[in-house]
Amino acid sequence: MLWGLHEYRVAKLPEKPLPVARPGLPSTAELVRIEGNLSRSELIPGTTVDLTVQIRIDRGWHLNANPASLPSLVPTAVEASVEGGELTFTPRYPEGRTIAIGPEKDRVSIYDGHVTLPARIVPVRLPEGKEEGRIAVSVRAQACNDAGRCLAPATIRLEIPFRYGNEGRENR
Repeated sequence: MLWGLHEYRVAKLPEKPLPVARPGLPSTAELVRIEGNLSRSELIPGTTVDLTVQIRIDRGWHLNANPASLPSLVPTAVEASVEGGELTFTPRYPEGRTIAIGPEKDRVSIYDGHVTLPARIVPVRLPEGKEEGRIAVSVRAQACNDAGRCLAPATIRLEIPFRYGNEGRENR
C-alpha cells in the first residue's frame, strides 16, 4: 500500500478525498482530533509565545511522523497564521515510534495514541484596530493502519483566541 501511494503521487493525481465517502471507510479527519493552546493569552509583536498542539489518534491507526520515513508518505505537519498579520512559526516535531509495516516490513516512524507538537510563534505584525484575534492552526496528516492501508490526507483546523498585549497596542 505504501508503494501504491507513491505511484499515485508520481501520476500527479489529486490527494483530495473522494466526493462521496465509501461506506465503512473512515476519513483521516474522523480518526484524528486536535486541541491547542498558547503559553500566554496576549500577543505582542516581537515577543515569543509557545504553541502546544495535542493530537489524539484513534486506536488501530497512526500518523506518519515528521520527517516521513519514505518519500511516498505524507508527514504530519502543523502550521499557524493570523488573518491580517504575520507570524514567524517554528514547529518542533517529536521523534516517532518505529514500526515494521506491510508485507515488505518497511520500517516507518509514526505517531499513535497521543502526541504533542510544540511550536514557537513570534508575531511580526498584528492587524490594526483590534483588541482580540484568533490564531488559525492547521494539522495536515494521513491516517494509516498497521497493515499499511492509508487513507487520504486531511487538514484538521482549529482557532485559538488571543488578546493584544498593552505593548502591542502602543506599538501598532
